[in-house]
Amino acid sequence: MPEALGLSLTVIKFLLDMALQPKLEADPEWVNGIGQYQLSSTLAETESCKRAEQRAKFSALQKLGGERITGESLLTCTDNGEVNCPITEFTWSTFDGLIKGIKDKKIEKVNGVCKVTLQAYVDTGTGKPDPNFDFTVRLSKKVFEPYDNMTIKINATEPMYVHIFNWNPYTTTDNQVTRLFPNAYDTDNQINSKISIPRGQYTLKVIPESMDKQSTEYLQVIATKEQTKFLDTYSLYEFRNKILDIPKAERKYVRKPYMIVRQK
Repeated sequence: MPEALGLSLTVIKFLLDMALQPKLEADPEWVNGIGQYQLSSTLAETESCKRAEQRAKFSALQKLGGERITGESLLTCTDNGEVNCPITEFTWSTFDGLIKGIKDKKIEKVNGVCKVTLQAYVDTGTGKPDPNFDFTVRLSKKVFEPYDNMTIKINATEPMYVHIFNWNPYTTTDNQVTRLFPNAYDTDNQINSKISIPRGQYTLKVIPESMDKQSTEYLQVIATKEQTKFLDTYSLYEFRNKILDIPKAERKYVRKPYMIVRQK
């Protein structure tokens, strides 16, 4: 083979290899989102358009971040006014991504519908998940009464470091996400296979902040291959940013809802 032809084929092969190389990092990018909401006399026009914008954001997240909404996740969370549920933040927390910017937003009100189109800057983190790094979370029950004790059971495929947080969407402070485990009574968060929390001489009590007859809160369980430092409290946005900072292959993230029902 002539030397020049051999060199050309080598260059072509190199370029093809580069083109076919799997992309390990998903850079944030602008994604189109469209949402609409029915205008009605029972809801202010500004609120209807706000909900349309939320749906536009969700559609953008779904395109890049992937949807993780299940029947269990939805639980009692609706946006029809029957249940006092912060649907916006809830739905946001079910996607593997975070919106970090909005541009080119357009609002149209036609035929009794508010329609919003926008461009969302979506960050989904880096890398690809490791399918062998996995765990499940089971609660002692799905429906609690105030001040019930909660038990959390975790079953892991391999050794990992586990952090458990509780997200209270009803709080009015920035400390929406608080750490439950590890804690001052149990500092060892490395597990090898199965674990039941709490361990030792302490309890995890369900203490609702909402005074509604029914409310829903969410455990946020994050497992990492290496020990990772977390703060004791976060806002939901700060917590989502923290999760995205960890490469997908190095962590697993599970959300677990539970309902609190007041009997009287």
